[in-house]
Amino acid sequence: MSRKILFLQAPEINWNANVWFLERFNFSKERMNPSKPVELVSFKEVTNLENQKILQKYLRYLFGITDLCISTIRIKLLELRTFLVYFNGEEKPIYEVEAEKIQRYLESIQRQDTREKTANGRIFMILQFYNFLVVKRYLKKIPFRYEYYLQKEVHVHNDRSVPEGVYTEILSKLAEFPEHLRLMFLHLWCTGIRGSEVCTLTGDGYEEKDGDYWLKVYQVKMKTYKRIPIPEALYKLVQVYKKKYQIGPEEYLFQNQTGGAFRYGTFRYQMLKYCEKYQIANGEYIFKSHDYRHNLATLYYDSGISLQAVRDYLGHEYEEMTRQYVDYMPKKLEKASEAYFQEETHSFAAELMKGEFHG
Repeated sequence: MSRKILFLQAPEINWNANVWFLERFNFSKERMNPSKPVELVSFKEVTNLENQKILQKYLRYLFGITDLCISTIRIKLLELRTFLVYFNGEEKPIYEVEAEKIQRYLESIQRQDTREKTANGRIFMILQFYNFLVVKRYLKKIPFRYEYYLQKEVHVHNDRSVPEGVYTEILSKLAEFPEHLRLMFLHLWCTGIRGSEVCTLTGDGYEEKDGDYWLKVYQVKMKTYKRIPIPEALYKLVQVYKKKYQIGPEEYLFQNQTGGAFRYGTFRYQMLKYCEKYQIANGEYIFKSHDYRHNLATLYYDSGISLQAVRDYLGHEYEEMTRQYVDYMPKKLEKASEAYFQEETHSFAAELMKGEFHG
């Protein structure tokens, strides 16, 4: 605790400290996720002091020059810290370590039992770090060809939608759950927004207009607000909840003990606890908030809503991402294809007879 107090109360930020407490920094709210706050970053695991110093400089650059979310920066830090810890036994700083040793490390990433996309992401994070070293003139050139270590990404679709029997059982037993969990779950089930977005909803985010009901959600990932339709019943339940707990317009709808945003980790822990307590799916159901985004995307697509509209609703930048959320899509495409060619006018032979295929 004394280390934290010293860091927070020092006249100037101690950039050489081996632990930084992020409460000291005035990051814009767009870069922070209050439901999953990053409270500190540590460099002490890197025992080569020159490497520790370089990592601190790189993080200072990411904090000050880029507009990356703090959670994204933390992911980069953890990857680079793992990389530098690997070379703790070296007396030389990282920019003097032989290229062959760096290359062996990159090869080890390839061999690990991780998805190709994950491994490639790790390679790119190390590449970005080396670009920084070149710009800062620690190196004249990058000591490896990153292309050699990239793997072809194989997109494997995992159907993650929650089975109907599971969510209907939760709904049937929801009255036994604590009040805040009931309303939080209904937001997931009705809207498909992210669990962290549920945790950061505010009192002024709900609107009734011309008989329609709307919810304003801030997407930390996209750094923007989106407005989505919600059921009338959910809107009215929220109004009752706000009145009961006197939630102000700018206050979080679901609060922690100090009035801040409800922690996502607490939300998930409590849902796991009560799903086990009330024997959802015989006690075998493992609650994952993100699965409900798959449910809604799949439901909308099945209802004839275009993939582009589903993409806009979910707040994705690219359709390819949305495709990963629509479960059982290969089966749907196969059925659509079968139905198409079962029609006599669409048969391959019929097309040939019409002379529409030419060699």
